[in-house]
Amino acid sequence: MSVRFETEDKKGTSMLADRTPTPKPPTTAVVAGSSASIVHALDHSPVSSPHLATSIILDHKHQMELVSLPSIPRERRLKTQFVKLEDTKSTDTFHVVYKAQCKTADEIRTFFIKENETGSQVSELEAAIAAHYRLLAPHFIANTYAIYDEDQKAYIGVASEAFPDFVTVDKEKGKIKPDDLDTKFIVDEKSIPIINKLDDELRLLESERETIKRKIAKIEEEEKTFSAKPDPLSTTSERNSEVIQKYVEEKEALSRKRASINSSEAENARRISGFFNRIELPPHSISAKQLNNFRIRKGLAIVFATAHVFKEFDLHGGQFSKYGFRMDFDESRCDIAIRYKNSKLTSVRAPTETTFAVLAEDFIHFPNLMKHATPFYWPTTQAPSVLAKHNYTLEENALFATLENDLVFRYFSNFIFAKYALSTPEMYHELTKYHMRVDCPSHTSGSLLIMDLLKDDEERIAQFRDVLVTVPQFSTFLKAFGEDVATELQNDLRDQGVQLTTSPVPSDSKTASTKLVRTATADPIRENLKQLLAKIKFIEKATTGVIKVQIDDAKAFATALANSKIDRFTLEFAKQTASEKAKVPDNKEDAANSFVIIQKLANEMIVKYPASNIFINWTVGFAFPNYEGNAASRIKACSDQVDPAKIGTLSALHKLLIQEQTALPKTCKLHESLNIMITLVEKILPKKEVTLAAVVVAPSKTSANQKL
Repeated sequence: MSVRFETEDKKGTSMLADRTPTPKPPTTAVVAGSSASIVHALDHSPVSSPHLATSIILDHKHQMELVSLPSIPRERRLKTQFVKLEDTKSTDTFHVVYKAQCKTADEIRTFFIKENETGSQVSELEAAIAAHYRLLAPHFIANTYAIYDEDQKAYIGVASEAFPDFVTVDKEKGKIKPDDLDTKFIVDEKSIPIINKLDDELRLLESERETIKRKIAKIEEEEKTFSAKPDPLSTTSERNSEVIQKYVEEKEALSRKRASINSSEAENARRISGFFNRIELPPHSISAKQLNNFRIRKGLAIVFATAHVFKEFDLHGGQFSKYGFRMDFDESRCDIAIRYKNSKLTSVRAPTETTFAVLAEDFIHFPNLMKHATPFYWPTTQAPSVLAKHNYTLEENALFATLENDLVFRYFSNFIFAKYALSTPEMYHELTKYHMRVDCPSHTSGSLLIMDLLKDDEERIAQFRDVLVTVPQFSTFLKAFGEDVATELQNDLRDQGVQLTTSPVPSDSKTASTKLVRTATADPIRENLKQLLAKIKFIEKATTGVIKVQIDDAKAFATALANSKIDRFTLEFAKQTASEKAKVPDNKEDAANSFVIIQKLANEMIVKYPASNIFINWTVGFAFPNYEGNAASRIKACSDQVDPAKIGTLSALHKLLIQEQTALPKTCKLHESLNIMITLVEKILPKKEVTLAAVVVAPSKTSANQKL
């Protein structure tokens, strides 16, 4: 449950009268891409299309949409709605942060207020990003709102609702201990959804308890105010029957409210106690300690997986609890957010092009990011010590690294990744509108910030889809639990729409929520699931030899790939390979020349589309067309054993390629071909494996005398 606060101007002035002047929406396209409208499901574009057809440009239709939508986001909050707690001191870190309260008719809620640069887009951006997180993890992400100051006519910060008993993992009381990570009672993945239902049941009871606590706080405040009033029954002055009657009625109403809430509190406590008594008995037979450990593993998976999805650069221990509750998102989607941050740090700790790389090996070993992805703060790594004020300890790094092999952690990580892969850019686009002015200017010339986010969503979701289908663990998960993921995403999306609709908002902005719900009922989610499963099925057939990767009929092979809806790399590679194969002559020397061309093409494709790593064994299979030889047989036999999920098989191929290349004279054209193949393999091998191979592999006299 989430309370919503009044957003209408209390002074009675027009809601558009106080808005900060902003540029008019441009009348030309602001985002490069396809001229097609948003496509909610996976790509259906022709083979020649290099991008998913989910790009959007600001055509006439979308210009009209931006003009017609209100400039004041429905979920913004006014500074006057919050009362700073007098007994809480501001903490001056990189921001001024303090606690505040917001009162409604029934409850008192507590918030953390973080001040940002006045007038900066950061406040709206952080609130929108938090909404994106909540779509994937609605119960674990703090309700976050941009705060508008009517006096300054500008956004000044964000308000994040406080979680009850929130203790971050950098505090002694909240630290992860080895004993927290014991889930030996879970024997297989099939039992996880059953235990998760128990966790959801307990979460609802706890949520009810917190609602009761907030109501009690409000009643206590009302009782205190009432007790300060003079009692007309005890005064010696002339008694006024009307005043006495009003006083008595108010007292009785308070008494009834107190009795009702006390009854609710007692009933909630009884149900929570009964819950723990029940789960310790068959068929569950789970202790409170075991369920607590389950919650910790689940929470950490949700924190780390959502951070990886939304390009979090600053995941230090002061942002989340070990149960997965999280706040502070101003360095998520950091490649965009950093443009709007006015901080001395951004000049020395900015992300690079590879900081948020999407690679199969990172999903296989998650949360261990193996090579290219390098957020500044990440739980399994050490940040540069000169700047790392909030660094994890080495012991914490080692403890978090063990989660790679944990059944519960892997299940919920894959669940989050699957929800993201099944979502569409438009879903996040609609949520952004609740928190950000649609005409909020971008630092990108001629663009709008809301459109920058949409373009980024299109690219990031496409990358995740392309890579995830190549990860064996994820493929197995999606086949088993894909329907569960789709159902949860559909429900969460609908809940987001319903939840936001309940806010008191201007009548002309209610259509946005209707559109969000409509996105769910159109069922692009299950269409995406269907196509991802089709890709996985094709890859499994190909890697198990059901589909023979023979280029004797290259055009037929390319056609088969095209019909399979496989990823862009394979389509492009197959199409161009077919063209090259048609030119291959029978003699060995010219065949080697042709192979060089093909391998250069493969090299370009792998750099452009990292998702193609699983097809490395296919690429190697193209190596020796139309002629036979001992070296060819040895390499082909080794390549047939390659499994991208098993580093050892790639290492073996890498060593063999170096051996064969060393045995050849440099003037031999096959030497160059082997060099390209070695480079390809090294792109997906850990650096230590590459270094080791270079040291241990030496020229062999035997192989030097062998024929090609």
